Amino acid sequence: MTFNFFNEWMVFSLILFLIWIIVFIISKKSRKEMFLVSLFTMPFGFTEPLFVPEYWNPPSLFNLALKTAKKTGSKIQVVNSAAEGARSADVIYTDVWASMGQESEKEERANIFKNFQVNAKLMKLAKDSAIFMHCLPAHRGEEVTDEVMDGKQSVIFDEAENRLHTQKAILFTLMAGA
Repeated sequence: MTFNFFNEWMVFSLILFLIWIIVFIISKKSRKEMFLVSLFTMPFGFTEPLFVPEYWNPPSLFNLALKTAKKTGSKIQVVNSAAEGARSADVIYTDVWASMGQESEKEERANIFKNFQVNAKLMKLAKDSAIFMHCLPAHRGEEVTDEVMDGKQSVIFDEAENRLHTQKAILFTLMAGA
């Protein structure tokens, strides 16, 4: 793949990567990250249906996200059905169910999120042009199936490559200023 700074997926990946940097600085709990990403993307006017298990919504962050959406004109909607959330989606983005430091919660989280696995059936509910994104590393067969990861809608490796270029740019900027 030729590196093209104006490639729309690269720009989208760059924005997401920078958002994730901010999110990881602020929060170490994955359920909070989802709402923090929403907060940081709202100035771009995104409409975001977030699909999560019903009791996985942190009320304080959700209320803050709703206030911010109202101010910026963005739309945020939390749905508790993966099928409803995926319907007509442009992008389906997931992450591991148990991140580093949450290994002891792996079984519990697998039970909670089992109906939220990104698979071919879920991707068929999204738009035909929808893409699948994952920040990697992924746990194949858990949060996403091999079929989706390796499928034509997956842009995970382009996303990772773009993140590499972003990281190199950050390092260059930091080193040039030294």
